Amino acid sequence: MSRSPQELLLSVAAGVIDAEVLAWLRAGAKVWLETDGQVPLERALKLPRGKRARIPARNFWLCQAYALCGGATPSARAEKLHDEIEAFRARVLPQLRPGGALAGAEANLSELRRALLRAFRQHSRIPDSSKQLQRIVGHNIV
Repeated sequence: MSRSPQELLLSVAAGVIDAEVLAWLRAGAKVWLETDGQVPLERALKLPRGKRARIPARNFWLCQAYALCGGATPSARAEKLHDEIEAFRARVLPQLRPGGALAGAEANLSELRRALLRAFRQHSRIPDSSKQLQRIVGHNIV
């Protein structure tokens, strides 16, 4: 089964380097080296650029947040993530904006809230249902 460059990148980020990932990294490195860096590495690896690159990054951070949520089942965990996102969106995110009470205090956030902040920074459109979150997480967990 052939995975997309975004899926391969998620595998690298998760520390799962299988034969397909290694072949993809080698091919990209070869293009970059053969062109003396004239072809940017993200292009050599066929990664999306611009706005299209933000969704896989957002999904990566949502997966990180999901891993930090408790729950006996995947759907319970997705529901917990949904609740955390709603609370973060309503109470924390406004305070992190310039002039807010927590502006510049990202280091004081919990690991879960730092992951959510990174997800929001990558893409302002965060899924608003636990089913959507479960689909994203189920598709992106390696």
